[in-house]
Amino acid sequence: MKSTYLNNSVEDSYSLFSRIKSGIRKAGLAALVGTIIGVGVYGCKKEEPQKEGSSPKQSVSLENKLYKQTKIAFSSWRDGNGEIYVMNTDGSEQKNLTNNPAIDIFSSWSPDGKRIAFSSDRDGNDEIYVMNADESEQRRLTNNPASDTSPSWSPFLPLENKTNEKR
Repeated sequence: MKSTYLNNSVEDSYSLFSRIKSGIRKAGLAALVGTIIGVGVYGCKKEEPQKEGSSPKQSVSLENKLYKQTKIAFSSWRDGNGEIYVMNTDGSEQKNLTNNPAIDIFSSWSPDGKRIAFSSDRDGNDEIYVMNADESEQRRLTNNPASDTSPSWSPFLPLENKTNEKR
């Protein structure tokens, strides 16, 4: 008798588990189909005509928001000292941007392509500096007794203008 009760309990548990697993699969499939349909409907949404006197909405793709790289920034020790250079993507028109007796290395373009961050020991310690892509306005960003090197940028994605939004 005991084994029959145990077998029935195991079978009931297995049956319940199978129904739950089947329900989860169906719910997941329904969610996936709903998402695909929602994306399709939203992606195919027609633009409403502009009202007279209103400014047109500017739709800018993520690709156009980020700078399209036409130059390469790199470090070189060709003169016996680490310097930051830029060049065209085909290797032509190489130009020393830092031209400083200190070691300037680890360059990183800003996402908008207007500035270059780099590491330098010009103040006696490795710090992060930034300059305009035309080499102007070189300035130190960090001031730390520890070594600050290898800067990088986070992608810049402008936020929508939202005023007086309640949270």
